[in-house]
Amino acid sequence: MEFGKERLRLHREWANGAWKPPFEEENVKLNQEKVENLPLLENAKPSEAAKEHMYSSKGTHVEVRSDEKGFEGAWFAATVIEPLGKDKFLIEYQTLKTEDGKAFLGEEVDILHIRPSPLEIKMVYRFKLLNEADALYDNGWWVGVNVIARN
Repeated sequence: MEFGKERLRLHREWANGAWKPPFEEENVKLNQEKVENLPLLENAKPSEAAKEHMYSSKGTHVEVRSDEKGFEGAWFAATVIEPLGKDKFLIEYQTLKTEDGKAFLGEEVDILHIRPSPLEIKMVYRFKLLNEADALYDNGWWVGVNVIARN
C-alpha cells in the first residue's frame, strides 16, 4: 500500500518504560543467537512506577493494541477513563465508534495492551529503503517497511 507522509511516523517500540528508537544499521551488530535470547515484548510488563506515572490519570492519551481477528498488532488512539485496579483500565477509543455510530467505543484493557501515545517526531529526512514505519490505516497504526523511496 502507498501512504502519504502525513499518515506515516517512525516506528518505535515501548519497552521498559521508554520509547525505543528504531535500530540504526551501523549501531546494531547483534548476531542471530543474541536476538533469539532477547525477551519478548509481549511478555514485558512496565514497572509499577511507570504504570503509576503513565496511566493513572483520567484523560491520559494512550494507544491500545488489538488482538481482534484482522486487527492483530494494530494500535488505536484512546483516552484513559479510569484505572480499574492494578493492571486494568477503562478506556475510550478516539476513532472507533459503537455499531450505531453514535458514541466512541469503550472497553476494559489490561496493561499488556496499552502504551502511552508516542511523542510526535518531526521527520528531518525521508524514510530510507527498508526503514520500519507506522502507517495510519483503518483508524489504527500498523507497522510496516518502506519498500519504495519517493520524493
